[in-house]
Amino acid sequence: MPHDSSVTHGPQRLADSDLLALLRQEQAAGAKVGAEATSSKTVPMDTFKWVVGGLLGAIVIAVGWFLNGIQSDMRDVRKEVTGIRVEAAVTNTKLEELIAEFRRRNPR
Repeated sequence: MPHDSSVTHGPQRLADSDLLALLRQEQAAGAKVGAEATSSKTVPMDTFKWVVGGLLGAIVIAVGWFLNGIQSDMRDVRKEVTGIRVEAAVTNTKLEELIAEFRRRNPR
């Protein structure tokens, strides 16, 4: 199958030279050729503010949730440290009692 360099345009087929002529006519008439400029399609400012506000709100909620998890973990650690301190105090008291009893039984 030979390569056909024509383009289908409506019901007609245009050759490359005809296509170039059509593009030149559109350029001369002031029509945009090719991709449209990105600035021609803008988002309304209210929509932009709504989207940005929603994203910022989601970030604030996520950071709050994350910090709340850390705070909960810190409470658990604090409880464990308090428990360890109590156990250490009880062990220290028992050790002091054993030392005192040993000294009573074995005076030097």
